Amino acid sequence: MLPIWYALRHRHATALVSASKDGSILASLLEKWGFLVVRGSSSRGGAEALHAMVSALENTMVLMTPDGPRGPNRHAKAGATVAAHRASRPIVAATVRCTHYVRLSSWDRFMIPLPFARIIVRFSDPMHVQADADGRLDDAIHQLASAMDATEP
Repeated sequence: MLPIWYALRHRHATALVSASKDGSILASLLEKWGFLVVRGSSSRGGAEALHAMVSALENTMVLMTPDGPRGPNRHAKAGATVAAHRASRPIVAATVRCTHYVRLSSWDRFMIPLPFARIIVRFSDPMHVQADADGRLDDAIHQLASAMDATEP
């Protein structure tokens, strides 16, 4: 995520960051890069974070990791899809790969690019979120997961 956030640092954007202690470090960095930061996740402050994301989407793009605070890795959860649907805004999936990195042993296998690494970022086409006849967003969540796989560098 760091290369994506860094690339978009001069945009008027909001980032969703975990309310954890580790999230405080990231939130501080992102605020220095010019992001508005919303703190929360599905396991901590989720309802408030979702409301803040929907509000932020009226004026800014929102960057978030769609696989949630505990994973499994690369398995999209409902948060991004629900927020996009409520705000009537499209979702764009982004993936990052780099040639030289340190990979953490966390659930998400977080990558930290090393100096002089070649970083490849890919973005999907915008996806418009629509509920099915019963008001469920299952197909849209599956579409986001597929877009994450399709944009894999």
